[in-house]
Amino acid sequence: MRATPVILLVLIVCLPVALLAWLGSRMASDEQTVVEQRFRSLLTAQLRDIDQITVAHFAVTQRELRAIGKLPSFQPADIRSRLREAPLVRQMLVYSPNGDVLHPSGPLNAGEQEFLLQASDLVTDRDLFYAAGGKRRTARPPQRSARSAAPPAVERQPDAPAKDEAQEPAESNTTPPSPTEGWHIWYWGRGVHLFYWQRLNSGHVVALLVERSRWMADLIATLPQTVSAASEATPSSSKGEAARKAGGKASPSVSEVTSSRIRLLDSVGRPVYQWGSYEPDEAALEKPFAEVPVSSPLTSWRLQAFVPPDLVQGASRSARFSMTASLAAAAVALCLLVAFFWREYRRELREASQRVSFVNQVSHELRTPLTNIRMYADLLESDLDRMPDDETTQPRSRLKVIAEESQRLSRLIGNVLTMARQQRKALALKPQPAIVDDVIRDVLRQFEPALSRCKVEATFEAASGESVSVDVDVLEQILVNLFSNVEKYAAAGGVLRVASSQTDKTTTITVSDAGPGIPPRQCDAIFRPFYRSSDRLVDAAGTGIGLSIARELAQLHGGDLRLVASETGACFEVTLKTG
Repeated sequence: MRATPVILLVLIVCLPVALLAWLGSRMASDEQTVVEQRFRSLLTAQLRDIDQITVAHFAVTQRELRAIGKLPSFQPADIRSRLREAPLVRQMLVYSPNGDVLHPSGPLNAGEQEFLLQASDLVTDRDLFYAAGGKRRTARPPQRSARSAAPPAVERQPDAPAKDEAQEPAESNTTPPSPTEGWHIWYWGRGVHLFYWQRLNSGHVVALLVERSRWMADLIATLPQTVSAASEATPSSSKGEAARKAGGKASPSVSEVTSSRIRLLDSVGRPVYQWGSYEPDEAALEKPFAEVPVSSPLTSWRLQAFVPPDLVQGASRSARFSMTASLAAAAVALCLLVAFFWREYRRELREASQRVSFVNQVSHELRTPLTNIRMYADLLESDLDRMPDDETTQPRSRLKVIAEESQRLSRLIGNVLTMARQQRKALALKPQPAIVDDVIRDVLRQFEPALSRCKVEATFEAASGESVSVDVDVLEQILVNLFSNVEKYAAAGGVLRVASSQTDKTTTITVSDAGPGIPPRQCDAIFRPFYRSSDRLVDAAGTGIGLSIARELAQLHGGDLRLVASETGACFEVTLKTG
């Protein structure tokens, strides 16, 4: 069995499967990327929802601080009384319309003295006053040391400030313009501190220092609970109430919380609060899967989300499984298709082998009656020789036709048997000492009746008279096929030229004619098995295997058969290794 069909069938399976595997790996990689992007988008949206909780929380806090900042007067006693009633506020800083500090002033308590020492830069540089839109002075008064134990010089507040300075205008049917307000970030000690400021219609600036522990506790209370792996209870009612208080936004679901880890980081990257059952690998410095900055006033803080790698990979596992299943199904289908083709190929091969075997057996069987025909034709010719010539003229002509056709049939049978042996790889040389010119003359002598009937004149230029090692049967079959082509296709030219030459190791034989020749486009095709220039029944008969067998036999003999250029007709050159 030839290896080429097997290789082709293997490639039919391997190449598509390899291509599908490559495409599947690319699609799986792309699917993994898409899944990661979707996870990142979902987590980013979840972090933004949490950030909106902080925004809503500080909006509520801002409304409370706005109410606290509406003072009945700027007297120190009234301010201290308001601070005692507002545990959310640690200290209050009041600027006059021209930027002078009205509070803390006068005799200071311990808390006010500590505040002035800590916030000396804010007081002396008037950062809060300028942040609230106050006009800068052209020349600043001399400043005292920020860490001095004595309080900074402040302007004494009058006992009874003017009504338009100490109080906001009373509410009326016409709504007054809203006061300007905002947040100011102050870094000191443990980290960030928050000042809420508002600029009253009177021009005074009131800044409230929010108690750090209080606002952080209130902020954490609005965030989702820290859920353990063993606990899957819903967020507590207090958390839900805090979320509703923070603006009506519900906390993320338990499934979202427990499948990830959310962290709230301060300005230096320290975790302030975190929730979720997943524990990031701190030793490996695991990076967050998603990260967003916190909105004002905590713009230096960040929200980070961590998810287990298996969770992201598991999301695309089903897609990869589908791709793998599709790839396996395609591979199985290809294997079944190849198995079908292989079975059909083996069946066709068996049938072809049976046909070749049948033809081979029939050809062998035909040789026996053909030999008897030729033998009795020779005996009949001997009997005619003993009869008067005037009585044998017509029988001799008929006997000549019988002999020629039997020779033709013998050549056809020889070609069929040779091709059958070629298909079975059973061709083998049997070289023996012989003279090439004598073999050529014998073959020409066999063709004399046929060439004479076609009116073809044969000439022979002999130059290979030395004995060489050659397979006589192979050489005869090559010459028979070449001479038969001249008889069939070039008889109109009336010429058959044969020439031989010899070297130490090679014998060359040329066979040319004066027929119509061979078109250039058919120069290679004529050596293919079963090729005929025309399949019409009215054209010359032939099986199309003569030149193919002649070339195969020449190559088996270490040489070749090729078509060489000639001015007229066709010229074939046979080379044989005879040394």
